[in-house]
Amino acid sequence: MGAFASTEARAHARSERIDKQIEEDCQQLKRECRILLLGLPESGKSTIVQQMKITQSHGFSEAELAEYRPVVYKNVLDFAQRIVVYMRMTGIECVEHQNRACFFSSFDLPPSPLPPPNAC
Repeated sequence: MGAFASTEARAHARSERIDKQIEEDCQQLKRECRILLLGLPESGKSTIVQQMKITQSHGFSEAELAEYRPVVYKNVLDFAQRIVVYMRMTGIECVEHQNRACFFSSFDLPPSPLPPPNAC
């Protein structure tokens, strides 16, 4: 009879632990918000996730920062190059002469299909 009571007590204790874990999991799920991000490639899904990580958690680790740094630099240069190409194509000129010289000499740009607007 003692073995049965001991087994029953262990089963009851195990059941209590399981119930407690279920309750904790339930509370955790109530605090979570799951989002399904759908969209075309390069539409900004990863950007949203990264922004949420920055604002909602403790930001990025040093390793993550080192990993993203070259990507950020490349994106900045790519978009600056696109702006310069667009300016050449539409004939828009830089307001500051020093910026114009800097932009047009900083990038290895494809030849413009339009004649260059007023050379520096």
